[in-house]
Amino acid sequence: MRSRPLPRSLDPLSDETLPGYLLRLAHRLDQPLGHLAAITGLLLPQQQSSIPARRLLWMDPATTQRFADATRLSSQEAAALALANLGGRYPPLDLAPDIWIRQASGITGLVRWVFTQSTRYCPDCLAGDGSTIQQRHGGAWRKSWRVPVVFACTIHERPLAVQARVLDLQPGAGGAPCRAGGYAGAVRGDLARSE
Repeated sequence: MRSRPLPRSLDPLSDETLPGYLLRLAHRLDQPLGHLAAITGLLLPQQQSSIPARRLLWMDPATTQRFADATRLSSQEAAALALANLGGRYPPLDLAPDIWIRQASGITGLVRWVFTQSTRYCPDCLAGDGSTIQQRHGGAWRKSWRVPVVFACTIHERPLAVQARVLDLQPGAGGAPCRAGGYAGAVRGDLARSE
């Protein structure tokens, strides 16, 4: 089943995560995150309260295609938003899709190797690179920040900020993401307070 395309979309940024992309897109469309998660096919029919953590790790081909159709991305761009493509550089993420499904439902074995419920971040990266699109909607929430062995931003040469629980993507949750401190920040609490 193909998803109906959204009226507008965004190009993914380099090293951007699926939740980060949704944050920027929700800000651009002035839509609640949960609404976007539902209409892009990220929510499981039996689990409508939040996006399963396994979507952060890997999306099956049908979900990838629904998400790509809705967001006007290619299936390759949509799939690249998941962490699975880091597997070549980070062996704990180099798993076969059937293992992803079994492990990701409870994140068995991956809990110490990948941050699925929270992430660290670089406020300078989230502020954007000065381009018009990043000034309007913020910079990328980077996939590399989800890997525990990464503890510093190599671009801004600074330690990553303390973990912040990212995104309440529940369908009934709040309005569109706010712009806090000059970058898109729909995290629980204001990112500025967690520094």
